[in-house]
Amino acid sequence: MMPRIRLFVAVFIAVNIIMIFSVAEDSTPFTSVVLQRKRTNYLNFAGKTYYFGTVFRANFYRAMQFCRQQGMQLVSIQSKAENDRLGRFAEEIGEAPHGHYWLSGTNLAEENQWIWLSTGNNFVYSNWHPGEPSGTGSSNTSENCVEARHWGKGFTWNDLRCNAELNFICETLESC
Repeated sequence: MMPRIRLFVAVFIAVNIIMIFSVAEDSTPFTSVVLQRKRTNYLNFAGKTYYFGTVFRANFYRAMQFCRQQGMQLVSIQSKAENDRLGRFAEEIGEAPHGHYWLSGTNLAEENQWIWLSTGNNFVYSNWHPGEPSGTGSSNTSENCVEARHWGKGFTWNDLRCNAELNFICETLESC
């Protein structure tokens, strides 16, 4: 019985080796799904590189810390074109309409004065959702940090409590 099993195993191995190494002339090369590059969360736009943090969620402060550890900063949106492109990219990577993203906007220093914490500059452009910024949440909590999300009217902004855990967007640092 043993010689038959050895013969069967030897034939089985030989056939599989032949199948692995023989390629017909008109066949297309094998491409591994595992080795194919997955969609990246990086976007290059208008001279900046953006990273969409969607692997884990973080509060405003941890999102800012993560961006800095990557040599980036939490995003400061300066124009409608930039806001629209970031919103479209969120759709392209499959995060809209569920993705909520921290921006670096805050009014922690002074109520009703919105600044970009990553640059220290006042907002020159904003895209608040109608009725925002409201200042308080449903449980009367103070809302001092800015998120962006697809909220029926494009990529609009909302003030939110800073300890909420969201996705986030980092951008390359601007030179001094």
